[in-house]
Amino acid sequence: MSLIDELWYGNVLPTEHCGRNNAMLKKHFHFMLKNKEILDSKLNTEQLQLLNAYTEESDEYTQLLSLEAFREGFSLAIKLLCEAFANDAYKD
Repeated sequence: MSLIDELWYGNVLPTEHCGRNNAMLKKHFHFMLKNKEILDSKLNTEQLQLLNAYTEESDEYTQLLSLEAFREGFSLAIKLLCEAFANDAYKD
């Protein structure tokens, strides 16, 4: 199966490898978890529900933004590839 087929069928997940070895991302994620634990211990039930609703919306926004960034990156890569082939044709 081609890479495009694998991507189409969801067998290739580019986000699986994002940040795997990125120390800065790990650091920020650690701080997020730490702060979430602090908030969980200090907020009442109503405040926790509001925080959870905010977190869910923030996660949804981040996923949509990541999708748009992926689409834009893929589109730019194709444009660069087309430009490279077009320029290569003039060299011969």
